Amino acid sequence: MNAFRNDIDDLIEFVVTDPTTFEGQNQNIDRARIEGLELAYQIRAADWSLRAEAIAQNPRDLTNHEQLLRRARYSGTVSVVKAFGVHEFGLDVLMTGARDDFGGVRLAPYTLLNLYGRLALTPPGRCRCGSKTRSMSEYELASTYNTAGRSLFVATRYEFR
Repeated sequence: MNAFRNDIDDLIEFVVTDPTTFEGQNQNIDRARIEGLELAYQIRAADWSLRAEAIAQNPRDLTNHEQLLRRARYSGTVSVVKAFGVHEFGLDVLMTGARDDFGGVRLAPYTLLNLYGRLALTPPGRCRCGSKTRSMSEYELASTYNTAGRSLFVATRYEFR
């Protein structure tokens, strides 16, 4: 369990001035505070691993006492991983609560599902491939922002020892 409090002076945020062209300007938030509580738990048993994390926070603009834009008050992650020798298969579920955006727009909460696999090609080399996909409904990270629905990725990693 972690309790946190971040006091921020001169936080810069981008404010859209024309929603058609997305022109805007950076504006200063004189003082902001983000405080909250984070709970996390992880357990490993044989070839399985489970991790869960939840965050409750209060992101505030201390000048006008409003919630900071695009910051959810609640979020959480659950991750399950199964090992097959040196290889792994995993599922992540990420949940984010509703949050406010510019122009009085309320962004809906969303849940994302991420599936992935890790293959050990050689002792220092790995290949990771997976799919990131949305769950249940359309979601936006920012109002009118074209957020990807599904994606596929492949990554390789080689460690020099």
